[in-house]
Amino acid sequence: MADWRLFYQRLDPAHREWASVLASEWRQTGHLAELGEDDASLLLRARSALAERPVIARLVLDAEAMPVLEIPVRTWQALFGEDEAERLLAPLAAIEEAEIEQGRTLWRLFRPAHLSGPAQKRLRDWLMDVGWRLRDAAPR
Repeated sequence: MADWRLFYQRLDPAHREWASVLASEWRQTGHLAELGEDDASLLLRARSALAERPVIARLVLDAEAMPVLEIPVRTWQALFGEDEAERLLAPLAAIEEAEIEQGRTLWRLFRPAHLSGPAQKRLRDWLMDVGWRLRDAAPR
């Protein structure tokens, strides 16, 4: 099983605060757990409009046991509106290791360690931008 700590250690220190939001809810199953009252709940609670789907983001393991962050497109739309969600998600199209699964409408983000050079920087910058926006959008 992939070790979340290895992924976390490979992140630039400036990106670790946001990553710790996910890491604090990491479970052996690879899923983000039910809402807690710690920092991770800022990401998971998000908006009451998503109450019918309480887990709006989860870490899963792919066939090679790499941590993957999956976030439904409708989650982005509910948080930021359709136009802003499209703007936020557009940069992923230029990143080799990011793909959209049309059937399930999930964005799948592979860990930055699997990227190199400009692609790694673009993904890290994107994660930081979206991470802070999610924290800001979450109810306090």
